[in-house]
Amino acid sequence: MDTLASDLRQAARALARRPGFLAVAVLTLALGIGANTALFSVVHAVLLRPLPYQDPERLVSIVHLIPLLDAELVGGADFIAWRDGARTLSAVTAYSATRFTLTGGEQPERVRGARVSANFLSMLGLRPERGRDFRKEEERLNAGRVALVGRRLWDRLYGARGDVQEPGITLNGTSYTVIGVLPRDFQFPGESNIEVLLPFTLDETVESRRESMTLLNVIGRLAPGVSIPQVHAELEVIRKRSEEEAARAAAARPPEPPPALPPGFEPPPGFPLPGGAPPAGGGGRQMRRMVVQGGPGAPGGAPAGPPGGGRVVAPGGPRGPGGPGSGAGRPPAFLQDLVLEITPLRDKIVGDVRPALLV
Repeated sequence: MDTLASDLRQAARALARRPGFLAVAVLTLALGIGANTALFSVVHAVLLRPLPYQDPERLVSIVHLIPLLDAELVGGADFIAWRDGARTLSAVTAYSATRFTLTGGEQPERVRGARVSANFLSMLGLRPERGRDFRKEEERLNAGRVALVGRRLWDRLYGARGDVQEPGITLNGTSYTVIGVLPRDFQFPGESNIEVLLPFTLDETVESRRESMTLLNVIGRLAPGVSIPQVHAELEVIRKRSEEEAARAAAARPPEPPPALPPGFEPPPGFPLPGGAPPAGGGGRQMRRMVVQGGPGAPGGAPAGPPGGGRVVAPGGPRGPGGPGSGAGRPPAFLQDLVLEITPLRDKIVGDVRPALLV
């Protein structure tokens, strides 16, 4: 002990003579300890602690892998078919994470949010801390504009007041009625700092025809006693049956007349002419007829790709040439070689986070 005390006194005197070195050493230790503490917190929350949902081991992520694009997505038509037809899943829900511009305060601000199916919270075994959850009818197009907000956002907007009558929020220039407040410890699957939830609306008639495809993320809950291979087999059968039904329905519909050009309109070079004729001045060069448009997850209609809720319009879609042989009801070529992947939700989240931890 005497030797240790002597060494400590000598070290203290040496550090006192070099205050610059002391400051650098203390700062290095503080940064190292802080970084490791933060990393452990992330690892514990994502990799070690169970997901904060009811029976999390029964939750699975469902995606289609596209080898040609090295991407993954699920189309609205497949989600609708699985939601309505799957028996190996007790519930299926969809979501699309996005960002909104929140106005009404001193300065506009960007907030992270998501559009979700009406059963999103209930399937996870959660309920709003205050107010109510979404209703099924609020998924319909042109339904009432309602929102759920996170506890921190609620406190920031309204404080501790409990007498707020029909509180409102303005996102992307549109007013919504706040119908509920998310639990204080709410964690969105695979996303952080989600502060607003809106209902996910799909035009199910158009989606089921496969004339367009809204890109989204899908989570399912395994029915009791069901394994992932059983779910995989059933969902593949449902998807193929849905594609065949859409193709038959498209072939039975009369072709839609091509839109007429305005009187006196002179198409510029490369402009696609009605009826599938070669583009004007393009020497027969074919224009790409597969486009990605802004969907529910693309604020303001800005272009969006998978999996942010963009809308893919297939050839022969609702405003293109239709009828037999037009391709309506059939997926584009690069979407015909899909690989269905079903993984436990926790493994999916860990797989998405692990590369970031290794950077």
